[in-house]
Amino acid sequence: TYSWSFTSKPIGSQATLSDSTVVNPTFTADVNGSYVLSLVVNDGTVGSTADTVTITATTANSAPVANAGPDQNVSTGSLVTLDGSGSSDADGDLLTYSWSFTSKPIGSQATLSDSTVVNPTFTADVNGSYVLSLVVNDGTVDSIADAVTITSVTALTSVISNLPDTGQSTCYDWFTEITCPTTGTTFYGQDAQYSTNTMFFTDNVNGTVSDNITDLMWQKMDDGIARMMTTGNSATIYCANLNLAGYNDWRLPSRRELISIVNYGTNNPAINTTYFPNTIFLPSSSLGYWTSTKYAGGQGDSFWTINFHYGTTIIHDKISLNYTRCVRGSSWGVNVFTINGDGTVTDLRSDIMWQQDDGGPIKPWDEALLYCESLTLAGYNDWRLPDIKELESIVDTSAVPSIYTAYFPSTMSSFYWSSSTDSNNPMYVWGVYFNSGLVENEGLNTFKGENLYVRCVR
Repeated sequence: TYSWSFTSKPIGSQATLSDSTVVNPTFTADVNGSYVLSLVVNDGTVGSTADTVTITATTANSAPVANAGPDQNVSTGSLVTLDGSGSSDADGDLLTYSWSFTSKPIGSQATLSDSTVVNPTFTADVNGSYVLSLVVNDGTVDSIADAVTITSVTALTSVISNLPDTGQSTCYDWFTEITCPTTGTTFYGQDAQYSTNTMFFTDNVNGTVSDNITDLMWQKMDDGIARMMTTGNSATIYCANLNLAGYNDWRLPSRRELISIVNYGTNNPAINTTYFPNTIFLPSSSLGYWTSTKYAGGQGDSFWTINFHYGTTIIHDKISLNYTRCVRGSSWGVNVFTINGDGTVTDLRSDIMWQQDDGGPIKPWDEALLYCESLTLAGYNDWRLPDIKELESIVDTSAVPSIYTAYFPSTMSSFYWSSSTDSNNPMYVWGVYFNSGLVENEGLNTFKGENLYVRCVR
């Protein structure tokens, strides 16, 4: 038989045994401290010498919880103050802090003023996203890391990267021109029904043309010479050496800059010939115009070109022959995105808001138009299918797949619809292939009855 008893208990304990005569009694350690218990067993004749056991009870330590504070949008060059004061410990233990950069924009030299304080600071020295991690410790264990994103952009007094309109003013059904449809009917919501920033050029009568939307100045007429990117008279060197209208700061345009002057409302050539006469246009597989943008899927030996036959993008090896039109002015079309936390992403440079995730299953063009027109997201109901220049504006030409995955993580490496019909062959629509970044028309992938992905814009 068994006989258990408490020899001692911590002060204030009300612990009692469930049954002092069984082999495995229980009790609740109700306060911290040492519980000493004695056991005597009896064989029916004589009792044993008592044996003791000590049970030491302590309060279980709860892991602390790190809180790195809310995401912030700041002006480049400003001092950023981080806030870890929302971190907590259920046991009330004193916390220590450990901050670190998870990622910084390329070229940033940002450092923390003190990585061990609750409110460290750093200077956001270049545009882009700074991701920081916070871990707190209660003297025993570390918390799980919490992250905060600081998005830095040059302070803007106005939007400085307005996207020019595509130039489309005609509506289409599956195959041909139509009277533009009314709200709620099939094919409503296409390019011609939303005029954003109508292309607006000024002929400076000195061999240059100013784009009043992008503030870029263009060479009005190229020299008609096809050149490579590797020779002493390469496209890059040609523009760098150009002296025109008293300016000597000419350069080769980026892909997005050159696309900005494409007129997708016409073709052969797909450009306003009043302002850009004698623009050379050849079949889509032939020569185009060089851009300074390298193709990320190659080995640094290929560049994007624009063919003004229709306005397509083509990848050419650097030893290929293409024409050159130079530009001057601040680099245009660089994105600065911010995640709004409500299923949307805003490009702060163009003031365009995007649907962050794809618009559900793939669908034909007419259903894509209807989907965006019917979408209610983040409290907005004025969504639409983007035109081809808008859709191209979220291509990340430095990456494969060619999308800013930090902001649009669900993007498929596939074709997405635009609202812009191919004016040369209305059976097709302009689309973007987000694997390579290709801007495509008249391919099997952009036939209006094909099923493609959708991302809406407002």
